[in-house]
Amino acid sequence: MSTADVNGSALIDGRVTLRLQGAWEAFAVVETTDPADVTGAVSIAIGDTTLKGTATPLMGADAGNRVTLRIVGGAGGLGAAVTAKDYSQPTRRAVAQAILGDGGEALSATSDSAVLDVQLPRWTTLAGTVGDALWSLVEAAGAHWRVLGDGSIWIGTETWPAVTDDEVVVEDEQPSESRIDVALEEMTILPGSSFNEQNISTATYTIDGSSMRAALYYGHERGATEELLGTFVQRETAHRDFEAKYLAKAVSQNSDGTLELQPYDSRVPPMSKVAVKLGIPGVVTYKIQPPLDVVVEFENGSPAGAVVTNFLPGTAQELALAASVALKLGSANASDPVVTESRLVQAFATHVHTSAAPGSPTTVPTAPLSNIGSPKVLAD
Repeated sequence: MSTADVNGSALIDGRVTLRLQGAWEAFAVVETTDPADVTGAVSIAIGDTTLKGTATPLMGADAGNRVTLRIVGGAGGLGAAVTAKDYSQPTRRAVAQAILGDGGEALSATSDSAVLDVQLPRWTTLAGTVGDALWSLVEAAGAHWRVLGDGSIWIGTETWPAVTDDEVVVEDEQPSESRIDVALEEMTILPGSSFNEQNISTATYTIDGSSMRAALYYGHERGATEELLGTFVQRETAHRDFEAKYLAKAVSQNSDGTLELQPYDSRVPPMSKVAVKLGIPGVVTYKIQPPLDVVVEFENGSPAGAVVTNFLPGTAQELALAASVALKLGSANASDPVVTESRLVQAFATHVHTSAAPGSPTTVPTAPLSNIGSPKVLAD
């Protein structure tokens, strides 16, 4: 490695951690008299590699005109608030671009089309952060996402291309820590590639003067302590809100039985064409009397699985039930057949008696009014 700088200011000492998933992060000490020169959007030049990120000074310039920076890959918008939104039949790409747009982040043109151009039946984004929403979307696809060196966000599945670099010197390997320590001239070994027959998940580069070394972790998606405490926690908690139940107002019902909903929780967006799954065998059709409060859940904790699972007390316009043996009203011992209007009208229309002489009692009717109740609907 020849030289390194941040926005043209010499990089005296630094550490850059790149991860298989999430944003890369750097801590750097640069030589400058004005911290504003290395604040905000910055470019880190390390040999032939350029990393684009967003820098925040941890303190002002010291007596030696040195400033310590924390730099995060991309536009620094992964912690920005994401807009709650419900999508009907979107592509995964459209959802990803909308999420990233809320944070001013950009989707990499090298992202995997096989992952992004899939059409989803529906998708719901809860109000939260850009990072949380992105974790939910990408993990459900069985894919990965990370901030690349150019600051854009890549989404896709790993191919693990092998890195061959004659100038890389393996200094130590610690299988118990799934770690390889190397000295190298350029940042050629990145997460998502393979080196020394190992799939690299985290690469931490240390720059000291004119030399550079890297600790390469393999075999899992986290190896460095900061990932254990940072992105791992974010990933593991990103979906918890989709395991909750939410109260919403059904403002209208569509002709196909689905509902238009206005959730009471501000984190949940208005939702359209939400199916109803009451879990009651025999419910064939239903019509509600809006507005009516309902319970919304996400099947399997997935943003693609919004369903109504319960109605709160209210008025139903119509409810159709089907039972193959018997539908009992009143109690489990109900045994009297229920007579429907159509059967009663039909019975009276066909109810006749045999003619008798004037003044004589009529005979037994040829079409008696017995057995006109429904054999499947019984009541006390």
